[in-house]
Amino acid sequence: MSDVVKDFNTEELIEYLKKKNLKLEESHFEILRKEEISGLAFLDTTKDEFRSYGLKLPEGNVA
Repeated sequence: MSDVVKDFNTEELIEYLKKKNLKLEESHFEILRKEEISGLAFLDTTKDEFRSYGLKLPEGNVA
């Protein structure tokens, strides 16, 4: 996935994630838009950073 999304802008990233059926909700995409998360930023963002943006993530490892 990293080679695919690294050059995506925010909207391209969102469209890619929507196609992957990851059970994400529109509120998740709104956070990506608000924080202007691009593909490279998405790959570099930690779980704690995502949580600080308001995303609820499961505990433990996420594949």
